[in-house]
Amino acid sequence: MSSVNNHIFWKNKRVLITGIRGFIGSHLATDLEKKGAKVWGVSRSEEKENILNRNIIDYAKIDEVIKEKKIAICFHLAAESLVESGQLDPYQTFKVNILGTLNILESARKHKLEKLIKILHF
Repeated sequence: MSSVNNHIFWKNKRVLITGIRGFIGSHLATDLEKKGAKVWGVSRSEEKENILNRNIIDYAKIDEVIKEKKIAICFHLAAESLVESGQLDPYQTFKVNILGTLNILESARKHKLEKLIKILHF
């Protein structure tokens, strides 16, 4: 069995999920919480107990979350994945997808995250 599927591996792991309000992100959060992980998410429009209202293109805010929550593992699921939004505002789509990913990668490097898992949206 892979260590990342093991409940013992996830016990008390500090996990950040970008795109936590999406289908994959919300189900992933539920699964990891059942395995004992401490899960936080970032969202542009929602503030809840474990979901922080942050914009993925704001490096300082993303870096602050990773540092303050002492994140060990990040699942980067945030992206503009709809073709329509990309056609209507390609500049914003590029910023969210490229700059958002760069911000996560840089903060992960800076804070030496244990694992960074990037899920590509097509």
